[in-house]
Amino acid sequence: MNFAFKYKAFISYSHKDERWAKRLHRRLETYKLPADVSERFKYRRPLSSVFRDREELSVGSDLSAVIVDALNQSETLIVICSPDSAQSKWVNQEIRHFKALGRAAKIFPIIIAGKPFDDEEECFPKSLLYEIDAFGLLTDEFAEPLAADLRANSDGWRLGTLKLIAGILNLPLDHLVQRDNQRARRRLLTLASSAVLMALIMAGLTVKSVSSEREAEARRADAENLIEFMLGDLKERLEPVGRLDVLEAVGDKTFQYYEQFELSENDPVVNGRHARSMHLIGEVLDKVGNHDESAFYFNKAYKITDIQSKQFPANADRVFEHAQSLFWLSVPARRASRNEDERAYHDQTIELIERLQNIEGNTARVSELCLKTFLNAGRVSYRLGDKMLSKTQLEQALKCANLFPKSDKPIAISLLQAETLSWLGELYRSNHDYTLSYEIRRQQVEILQLLRQTHPDDFRVLEALIYGQIGLGNAARYVGQFDQSFLVQETALKNNALALQREPERDKMRKARSSILQSLLLTALESGQAELYPKYRSQLTPYLNPEPMRTELDNYWDGILTDTTFDLDIKHAVISGRLNAALNILEDYEGWADDSRVKNLPSAKRIAHRLEFYKAFVRNDPTAITSLKNQFENGEINRADISLYPAVKYLIEGTQIDLEQYPPNISALYQALFYQNP
Repeated sequence: MNFAFKYKAFISYSHKDERWAKRLHRRLETYKLPADVSERFKYRRPLSSVFRDREELSVGSDLSAVIVDALNQSETLIVICSPDSAQSKWVNQEIRHFKALGRAAKIFPIIIAGKPFDDEEECFPKSLLYEIDAFGLLTDEFAEPLAADLRANSDGWRLGTLKLIAGILNLPLDHLVQRDNQRARRRLLTLASSAVLMALIMAGLTVKSVSSEREAEARRADAENLIEFMLGDLKERLEPVGRLDVLEAVGDKTFQYYEQFELSENDPVVNGRHARSMHLIGEVLDKVGNHDESAFYFNKAYKITDIQSKQFPANADRVFEHAQSLFWLSVPARRASRNEDERAYHDQTIELIERLQNIEGNTARVSELCLKTFLNAGRVSYRLGDKMLSKTQLEQALKCANLFPKSDKPIAISLLQAETLSWLGELYRSNHDYTLSYEIRRQQVEILQLLRQTHPDDFRVLEALIYGQIGLGNAARYVGQFDQSFLVQETALKNNALALQREPERDKMRKARSSILQSLLLTALESGQAELYPKYRSQLTPYLNPEPMRTELDNYWDGILTDTTFDLDIKHAVISGRLNAALNILEDYEGWADDSRVKNLPSAKRIAHRLEFYKAFVRNDPTAITSLKNQFENGEINRADISLYPAVKYLIEGTQIDLEQYPPNISALYQALFYQNP
């Protein structure tokens, strides 16, 4: 073993694939060797030194020099392969340089997207596909790269990363897989009875060929019973502690098991279990932000349950499983803002709920499905602008929640009830009933705080409480209770830090942190305490990611978050009387808004209109003011496109702003903008 290298591995990737690189980096650096092989290495974690340029370059000023030095000091090179990395000149240069060092055999490609050797979706960089000559130039000699594939329909995350680790450390893959299985089993032992988990160890999930048909059936029955346990009791025990990694391993196991069989080979109960395993995998992937992969599993489940529900229309289990498939299909539709598709899924689910109520009545599972479906239907109706229908659906969701006895209400139901209240609060806020919105938000947080007291280790409760506190902090700000807003948001920030310690890659919690910080920035401005602004703004900076936008969450990080932060920064500069700083921010804002990626955002028009306003406002540009006036008169600009619409009237007409007609927080902001700094 050679310990002369500073880095055990160098991760080469397109920054469009940064999320994968971060996840892989964490997996490698935290991987512990099995005890029986760790004696061969100096450390139990031999991969603790892995170079990933985004994290390591903070101390270097010369990018190319730092990269070259890191490549020289890296024993192996990991290439994250995708169509983006195949086109990246930096990835290609890194591979070529590493090959020139004579270490071509130490290059380990891993595929996350695209197809090898495909003209349209090639995922291998050209420098990986071909050998180099003595001068470091590419030849036409094919290199025949072999890669692990981390996608769910191939090796998967767990097996794919174990293949990579085995290759880097020159260890037998079977040995690592066997030891990894044992680790997973040890983790599960803390969560379930030893008898059931011994069945996992003894039976496994793969039905092997055996001499006796009766023995094969017995093995299969053991595996099926085990899967039922994993999808039921084990899932319920793991969700509260936020163990997505174990749930993902459970999902991988069940997927591998069911891939052995054709649908027609199994009975309806087994097929239903198969579908529920796909629901589980999709749910876990969705929670960690892998939305495209989650949709793949939700669609697989739908194909199974669609057939089953048609074959057995009066069987409550088959109907319920299909309703669950429709519910989960609505999730990727929501992520992609396909509102009409999402509404259609909910409408179909409501029909199945009515069928279930006729078959088995308002059982617990039917009532929970009723609550979830009407909640999500109310959300999509709200987004489509049908507020009356949204209110009706949300109130129906609360009726479904009240079917459960108050003294014996499951945690999941209380969480859904709290979420329903959050949307009702938002609905009343949008109708300018700020006082009622505030009261509903208080009810929501009270429910969640009680849950937190009785279930302090339940991750679901912590996550819901954080979002409830964000909503209450905003509602308090709207009614002018700024001290309470600060207090609630600061508490949310502390709770969010706890959540990110347990699940650092959960997109929802990363997004929550940026939302809390933006809310604190707004509270600082609207309460007249602009001196607090820098304290929270510095914490927000790491979340402003300039990388290209691809999915809904990427659009949030790279589009919405950046846009609203620019908006806040300009307001802060104006309120503080720093017009030169506002002009500098405005120039940055113009450059960012002119990017072709931004122009493709759904909110591009609103961003453009807001930018026009700031040009007029900060520069006091008569031409821009006249243009705005004409656009308003012609109906080309919607008031909702500009958060400070009254300021436009102030600029155009010179009229004073009637502060009485606005909620206290907006009045306070206008007061700061136009009366303290005229």
